[in-house]
Amino acid sequence: MSPTELPTTIEACHALIVQQAEMNQQQAAVIEEQEELLRRMQDDIKLLKRALFGNRRERFTDDPDQLYLFTSMEVPNEDDSAKNGNEPEADEKVDGDTPQRRSRGRGRRIFPECFPRERREHSLADEEIPEGLKDDPNAKRFFKKVREELEFIPGKFVVVEHFKEVIAKEEETGETQMAIASEPPRLINSCYAGPSLLALIATNRFSDHLPYYRDEDILSRLGFRIHRSTQCRWMQSVAVAVTPLVELMQQRVIQSHLLQMDETVIPIVDLVAGRTRNSYLWLAYGDSAHPYNCFWFTRTRQRAGPATILVDFQGVLLSDAYSGYESIAQERREQMSWASCAAHARRKFDEVDHVGPNAKAKYALAVFRKLYDIEDRAKDLSDADRQALRDREARPIWESFHGWMQTECKKELPKSRLRAAMRYMLNRWDTFVRYLDDGAIPIDNNRSEATLKDPIIGRKNWLFFQTETGGETAATIYTLTLTCKRLCIDVYEYLHDVFKRLPSATPEELEQLLPDNWIAANPQHRVTQRVAESINAAERKRRRRAERRRASA
Repeated sequence: MSPTELPTTIEACHALIVQQAEMNQQQAAVIEEQEELLRRMQDDIKLLKRALFGNRRERFTDDPDQLYLFTSMEVPNEDDSAKNGNEPEADEKVDGDTPQRRSRGRGRRIFPECFPRERREHSLADEEIPEGLKDDPNAKRFFKKVREELEFIPGKFVVVEHFKEVIAKEEETGETQMAIASEPPRLINSCYAGPSLLALIATNRFSDHLPYYRDEDILSRLGFRIHRSTQCRWMQSVAVAVTPLVELMQQRVIQSHLLQMDETVIPIVDLVAGRTRNSYLWLAYGDSAHPYNCFWFTRTRQRAGPATILVDFQGVLLSDAYSGYESIAQERREQMSWASCAAHARRKFDEVDHVGPNAKAKYALAVFRKLYDIEDRAKDLSDADRQALRDREARPIWESFHGWMQTECKKELPKSRLRAAMRYMLNRWDTFVRYLDDGAIPIDNNRSEATLKDPIIGRKNWLFFQTETGGETAATIYTLTLTCKRLCIDVYEYLHDVFKRLPSATPEELEQLLPDNWIAANPQHRVTQRVAESINAAERKRRRRAERRRASA
């Protein structure tokens, strides 16, 4: 404003002052909004860095201030917590953690008796024999076993020549009467690959996550190159051939009382756009009476995908808070009920605490720790006893936690990340506590999330689906391979037997090829070391948790 434009009266000066004050207020509001936006963006960057480079383990570090969980529901002030120096150090250990195990040395390795044995004798050279022992008739000469060595003989291709018996007789009329033996049906017609080779390729691709071009190199080293496009075409034909068995598994898994569902994104090539876009694999994780991991493929994440899968489902659906599951559960509330995953809710409070130490977030994490400790003690109980324990110990904690969140949520800013974590639970409260009424319902759907790690690992290797047919093929064969992994079945042996027997299987024989029925009839193909590893790992984790509970009691 130039000097000539300055007001010359008191009224004009007052108006200019008021106008300037309003402008200052507007500028202050804009600055405050931009600072808040900058803080949120910094928080998002911190979480993205954690997802890309940080530790994925959401371990909650103990803090002396957490003692209020077992005494009262009062939450310490964040500023007081920082002043008193009670914020945990980054490298502070959790109570009850056992030190890292140290090797005690390896004992003598005993090889299975079923392995073929080859004897190799190392004789004494003449110069190694003392003169007094060379011609002594009383000296005994024998071989002493000193060690065993494990050798590997690479796999080999075998050409199996098929002959049909033919009986021919030439009649007096000049006609020839002929009888030709029938040939058993094959999994794929007009294909030179036998069941064992198809099982090997399927295992390498969908169990060991090898892209077809790597499998091509592996087979080339064995003496015969099978082009990647040929392998891909074979697997598509295999998926069509095993569809009756997979559809039977899908029908059975939908009969589960408890069904866990989750999905993962897989890029698919969009030839029109000249780039990849997202497609999805959906997992239905059956209960113990229907122990199948069934997959479906869809081009989008629209609710039509899970709605089609769940059209005949009548039971309890356990999942994350994807809006598709929520709307399906509301529409079909008479046939099914919906339970939410506590691990997803806990993860939101963990993100708040990761962005910046927060006393309220630590309190929420301490609540979840107490709830999971109860689940740990209830693991080996029957469903009825587990429900009784939850009703006696977990329900009061949930009720206190609910009241605390209702009070604290009103004190948080509308765009606060902590408030969003609280609203996530409060808006779906009935679904989070539904597991308290049924001992068969887990507190979270971590098992289905863990199962999806296999397609995710595969995605890091083969990167994308080329076509929709490729996605449907993956969903079909993943249903077989990941069910085998769930039941600790040797994937190759199972697929080999299925590929041999399935072409001629009757509906009654199809039942015998279900993975749970098959392993019951072929227990020698159970991968026992995986069973032992999982049992030992679970026992170590439970022991650490028990020590932590005793320390905090």
